[in-house]
Amino acid sequence: MALQRVETDAIQDDAITTDKIAPNAVAAADIAADAITNVKVAAGAAIAVAKISGLGTAATLTAGTAANNVVQLDGSARLPAVSGANLTGVSTDTSAMENNIAILAFKTQAANNLAKFNLIDQVIDEYKDDTGLGTQTDVDRIGSTAADGYISTISTTTGTLISTANTALSAPTTGDICMLVENFAGTATLNTDLKAYVSRNGGTGWDQATLVDKGTWGSGTKKIVSANNVAFSNSASGTDMRYKIEWANQASGSKETRVHATSLAWA
Repeated sequence: MALQRVETDAIQDDAITTDKIAPNAVAAADIAADAITNVKVAAGAAIAVAKISGLGTAATLTAGTAANNVVQLDGSARLPAVSGANLTGVSTDTSAMENNIAILAFKTQAANNLAKFNLIDQVIDEYKDDTGLGTQTDVDRIGSTAADGYISTISTTTGTLISTANTALSAPTTGDICMLVENFAGTATLNTDLKAYVSRNGGTGWDQATLVDKGTWGSGTKKIVSANNVAFSNSASGTDMRYKIEWANQASGSKETRVHATSLAWA
């Protein structure tokens, strides 16, 4: 009769060697769950990774920053210094920086007594005089200092302002607009009572910018509003850069929306 079971106490230490186990003789069904523990495997025993289920390809790689290494976070859970040359899908939105530059420029030019000045791919108008103002329909400019200069409607419910031309070095694909707005009376609903548009072909076509409240400047009724990365889809390719501002639902004493400065940028 064939021997079916051998008790462990009947097997001498080191009696079973690799040459006494036929290839593929031990199947998964022959090993009880959790039967092989660390203490039962010699430190020098070699088990091929292919024989261990559930491990991914990274299990055989070394942690480090060299070629073919697995990146390991440092003690502060931060990535080590590695090259990002092949990274994709990383946001390159610089809208916050652009807004800050625009606001800084508003303050700087006030000290230099300027009403309009150009930057690279950007123009800034502060309404201390009529420089930069083009077509005006039912709006007017009031004030002659950085503190009190503004444009608004003139006792009418609607009004439109179109800037003068500003020339880009090359045809851009997107535009940014940032404005310093004052709710002198009532509160304007952005993109309804106050709208802004950008154009790259002199106003033949306009693309509306969705204005967003970015915070306050001065008193609580003065707001920084902006729109970034507005795609030029309605204006054909060109380099004649202009912005348009529209007022609606204005009423003396109950809703008066003043614009103190506007920055138009493009890329």
